[in-house]
Amino acid sequence: MLVVRGGDDAQTLWAAEQALQSGSCRAVLAWAGRADGRRLRRLQLAAESGHTPLILFRPPAALAAPSPAALRLSLVAGAEGACLRLVKHRGGASGSLPVAALHER
Repeated sequence: MLVVRGGDDAQTLWAAEQALQSGSCRAVLAWAGRADGRRLRRLQLAAESGHTPLILFRPPAALAAPSPAALRLSLVAGAEGACLRLVKHRGGASGSLPVAALHER
């Protein structure tokens, strides 16, 4: 595991893109407060071309903005515990699932 700490969102996203393009990572996880559509598209293309999954953690406000991501999830606190919400995925409808239900399967 390699941890890279970018000084700001631009550096973090650049480092994630480089890791995706390197071909030497099994997965890339990154945390970014802001990312424009152009940068998100670059990350998506890098992940697809390198066959490397990217998990990009973003603040809840980012859900209002469009994204080229194939899968978008939201984890929210509810009265009965955390709930994992499927915001977007290719070819399907959105939905919600209590996190506790994941342990029951």
